[in-house]
Parts: sequence; C-alpha cells; structure tokens
Amino acid sequence: MKTRVAVLFGGRSGEHEVSLRSAAAIIAALDSERYEVSQFLISKKGKWSPGPISPEPGSNPGIDVVFPVLHGTFGEDGTMQGLLELAACPTSARGCWRRP
Repeated sequence: MKTRVAVLFGGRSGEHEVSLRSAAAIIAALDSERYEVSQFLISKKGKWSPGPISPEPGSNPGIDVVFPVLHGTFGEDGTMQGLLELAACPTSARGCWRRP
C-alpha cells in the first residue's frame, strides 16, 4: 500500500511563488510507486483548494503524512505546524514517513 502524502503549499506570505516552485520540485521527486500525492494549495488570500485540512484529530483519513512546503509568515513561524499537531497529522518535518 502506498503512503498517502499531502503536499501543502502556497500560502498568504510574500513567498507564495517560492512555495509553488518548491512544491513542484518535491512532487516531481516523490516516487509514484511508493507515494500517493494529494496537493493542497493555499491561495494568497488564504483559500484552501481542494479544501482545508481539518484541525480535528481523525478527520483526515486520506492522509498518512503532510509535507508542509510553506515559506514565510504562516509557514515557517510554527502556525501551520500547530494546526497539523492539533489535527494529529504526522508531518515530514517530524520524519514520519510510515503509517503509525
């Protein structure tokens, strides 16, 4: 079974475009034989597409691990990490690449 990776990118910071390029490189580098990738884009206005990751634990069953690729404010300041911790989503930042 493939590990389901949610790549989270974009965001409201001035580094939005950098995040898009970083995410594209990461997605291209992920082995499609091992990982099923879902893309979560946050627009410059903060709108999530296709929808938000819920902060409620257990409410994101299609995600095994989140790979946050957000730069600047709301990305590198711990804000997103806090949301993901509330949601009990393992992240690549914590080195969780296997199902618990």
